[in-house]
Amino acid sequence: MLILDNDRVYCVSPFVSNWQEMVRDQQLPVMIETTLLPFKNQTTYDGLLRKMPMMFGPGVRSNLKEVYSTVRKAGAIIDTADKLIESEKK
Repeated sequence: MLILDNDRVYCVSPFVSNWQEMVRDQQLPVMIETTLLPFKNQTTYDGLLRKMPMMFGPGVRSNLKEVYSTVRKAGAIIDTADKLIESEKK
């Protein structure tokens, strides 16, 4: 799951490696920079992933969990390409 600062939560499907392999040297959550792309009604990324060397304190981690929980309960997780495209129009 990717969470943006504007409370949007994305379910992103990597094609080659799973997320744990790609960020294995950092404890989750981890800040990354990438480009999200719609593909076959899934959301994926462009293959380039830049990890930011930072640590999140307990307050930020708690806030991220709260955002995820709220968005999940509302059924607003962006988990398809259609939802990704619609979210970018807003």
